[in-house]
Amino acid sequence: MPNFQPGKVVTTTQLKTGEHAQIRYPRWQDLDRYLEFINRLSSENTFVRFSGQTVSIADEANYLANVFSSCELGDQVVLGAFVDDRLIANSGVERNLEDKERSRHVGKFGIAVDRDWRGRGAGQALAEAVMAEAGRQLEGLRLFHLTVFSVNQPAIALYRRLGFKEVGREPGTLKHREEYVDRLIMVRPV
Repeated sequence: MPNFQPGKVVTTTQLKTGEHAQIRYPRWQDLDRYLEFINRLSSENTFVRFSGQTVSIADEANYLANVFSSCELGDQVVLGAFVDDRLIANSGVERNLEDKERSRHVGKFGIAVDRDWRGRGAGQALAEAVMAEAGRQLEGLRLFHLTVFSVNQPAIALYRRLGFKEVGREPGTLKHREEYVDRLIMVRPV
C-alpha cells in the first residue's frame, strides 16, 4: 500500500554551492511554485515537452490533481527539490500502464531542473531520491525507463552516472530548435 502524504519530506541535501535543498512531495499550496517552474522551463524552449507555450493555472491544477491521484493509487511518485521554498527541480517515476498489466513493472522516469540551478547537484540528488522512493512505493517495479534528446549531453551524462544504459534510438523523432534530433531510450534496473 503506498504511503503518499502531500508535502512529506523525503530527504534534505546540500548542493555544491552550500545551499540546502529539501526534497519532498508536492502539496496544494505549491501550485503557484509549480506554475512558475513549468512556465519558466517552457519559455527556455529547451529539452522538455513544452516549447514556449504558457501553462494556465487551471492546467497546472489539473496536473497536480492527477499527481495526487496517481500517487494515492500507487502508480506514481513525484518529488520536488525546494530551496527557500522555491521549486528548483521536479522529478517523477510513473508506472507504464500503456499495455495494462504487461508493462506495469516499468517506471517511466523524468526530471527537469531550473536553468539557474543546473550543475549544482540538485538534479542528481533529486533523481536518486525519486528512484529510491519509487522502489519503495511502486510495488512490483523492476525497471526504470527514460527517453532523452540525443543532443542533451549534460542529461545523458547524468543518466549514465545514475546507471542508465542506452538501449535504443529513434532517429529524428524530436524537434529541437528547428532541428530534428534522435530520441535516445535508456533503462536501468530498480
